[in-house]
Parts: sequence; structure tokens; C-alpha cells
Amino acid sequence: MPHIRNREAFALYAMHFIRAFALSLPGIFIPIFIFKLADKPSVFLNPFINNFFWVCAYYTVAAFVTFVCNMTLLNLVFTKLGFKKSILVSMIALAGVMGFLMMAEQHFYALAVVAVLSGVAVHFYWIPFHVFFMRKTQDGENFGEESALQLFVVLLAGALGPLIAGIIIEVFGFGPVFWLTMIFICIASIPVLLFVQDQRHRNHNASAICKTFFSKKRSRRVAYAFIGGAAEGQLYDICWSILLYFILADFIRMGSLVTLSILVSSLFVLWLGKMMEQKRLGNIGRLSVFVNAGLYAVRVFTKLPALAYGIDIVDRLNGKIYNVAYMTNSYDAAKEMGDSDTIIFREIMSHAAQVFAPIAAFVVIYMCANWQWVFALPAVFSLATLYIFKKNA
Repeated sequence: MPHIRNREAFALYAMHFIRAFALSLPGIFIPIFIFKLADKPSVFLNPFINNFFWVCAYYTVAAFVTFVCNMTLLNLVFTKLGFKKSILVSMIALAGVMGFLMMAEQHFYALAVVAVLSGVAVHFYWIPFHVFFMRKTQDGENFGEESALQLFVVLLAGALGPLIAGIIIEVFGFGPVFWLTMIFICIASIPVLLFVQDQRHRNHNASAICKTFFSKKRSRRVAYAFIGGAAEGQLYDICWSILLYFILADFIRMGSLVTLSILVSSLFVLWLGKMMEQKRLGNIGRLSVFVNAGLYAVRVFTKLPALAYGIDIVDRLNGKIYNVAYMTNSYDAAKEMGDSDTIIFREIMSHAAQVFAPIAAFVVIYMCANWQWVFALPAVFSLATLYIFKKNA
């Protein structure tokens, strides 16, 4: 188990743990919740196409709001509010997301408010968290163990969430899951507010940061990785959840699959981080990218529950290599190129990609007889993360 060297680092991990548990409850089910909502406007006659359109529209709007916030509200985070208050704003916005999701069951257009609040919550959480994480937790040559522990915290927190939520949804519906999530979200910011010391931060200009980073070959390559990784992750969340629902046709079975996969793969993460820290894994990070892309290719033809279970377990095992390697190299790149500017650049590139990825996904679904060809997109996007490994390019 990696050592947590100080109280501030422990508080960061504690906040991230509680938040991850809270969001693991509705997490995998949100695309399905939107897909199944009644009273959607009929933009397309085909019900499947129409339902998928509104799922993609939600994620596009949420990403666009985050992108606009990244470009215009940076100094509200860095100099006006500071990191601790920004995280608190994010938690309040997330609690609002849960409240308006409950309202959306009766009033579909409440989903527009959900998308806006979700975008705001992302902006006010991830930039402060990433910068805090880099400055408060590093205790080694690179961020291998720290990235692994961050991922392990998320996995540990989220291990039982999908199963618990699946049972609740099957018996009582989505409402109690949203209430439970809201309660834990309200608790999550307490460790950071009490135990992490903030400091004064300098002003940042989003446009100037992007211009500077795109002027250099190394940072352009890193940008391609940020774009590919973000687009791939978003399409995974949307499309894999919906495919699992069609194959398993049961919220409890979905939740149990995710819980089983997480438990099987969790402990592997800590060993992996130690190997990353000691640089003993060679090219296994790059290899995991190709395995990840290959698993998406298999999903195009997946129809049977047994194959879905197998893919999910293998994917989560390989995904630990893929994600820890990607996170480690991302933080190391930020350390090399300037922590706060690189984190800002990463968030801007990531959410710009996530504005267009659902649009591309919908076009593929609309044009293809087999909608599962949409998995070709995250397969291609994930290959772009290879650029994060090209340190000397």
C-alpha cells in the first residue's frame, strides 16, 4: 500500500473517496435513465434513434458548458474563490444535478438544467483537484504510486455502488438513488475544507495558455492524447452502459457485473503503480492501449451476456494498466511543462473533445444498421493516448 505522507494528502483522498462512492451509485445508470425518460420530443421517428439523440445531446451540452467555463471562469477558480471554495461550489452543483434528475422524471426539460449544472460541477472540481493532487501528494520520482492510489480510491469507493444502486432502482426506482447520492455529495467536501491549506494563485489566461501549448511540438502531442483519452472515456460511459442494458436487461445484473469486475481488478492497481514508480513495466502501458482498442472492436459484435461479462472483467484489468499509465504520464507531463497551466490545457482539450464525440457517435448510430459500430470511435480515440508516452518525440 503506498504511503500517504501528510494530513492534506489524506484529506484529498478522503474527499475523492466519498465523492467517487456517491457518483458510483447513479454513474453507470445515468445514460440509461436519460434513454428511458418518457415524454421526449420526437426529433426522429425511430424510437431508438430518438432516445440516443437525447442522450448524446445531454452529454454534448454538459461538455460545452464545462468548456465555456474553462475558457471564461478560470480566474474565478484561481483568484476569486480559491480551490477550496471552488470544490464546495462543485459539490453544491452536483447536489443540484441529483435534484433536477428527480424532477426530470416528470418534466423532461429539467434535463437541460441538469446538463448545465453538471458542466459547472466538472469545471469547479477537476482543475482544483488535479492541481491540489500534484502539489500535496507527490512522494517519489514520478506520479506512478500516487496515480495508482488515486485510481484505487475511486475503484474501492465505487466497488459496491453499482450493485447497491441496481438493487434500489429495480425495487424502488431512481429517486432513492439520487437522494442517497445527494447526501454523500454534501459530505464529500468536508475533509478538504477542514484539513487542506489553500494559497494565493496567479491569474491565468485560457487563450494564451492554448496558444503557447500549441506552439510547441511536445505539448501538441500531449494535446492529442488529452483529446483522445477524454473522447474515448466519454463514449465508453455512454455506449457501454446502454449496450449492457440491452444485453442484460436488468439493473441488478448490470450492477453486479460492474461490482464484480471492479473487485477482481482493484488490488492489481496498487502493484501496478509501484511498478510504474520504479519504471519496471517497460512498454506495457503502450501495449495496454492496443488491447483497449481491441476490446472495443469485440464490442461491435457482442450480443451474449457471458461475452459481456468477459469483456468487462478483461477491460477493467487491462484498464488499470491503461489508466494508471495515462494518468502517470499526464501528471509527469504537467510537472515538466508547468502544473497549473498543463492541467488547464488538459481540461480545455478534454472538454472540447467531449463536445464533439457524442455528435460523432450519433452520426455513426444514425448511419449504421448495427448501432454497435459506434464502438469503432472510442477504439480509434484511445489510440491517440499513445502520444502521451512519446516523451522524447
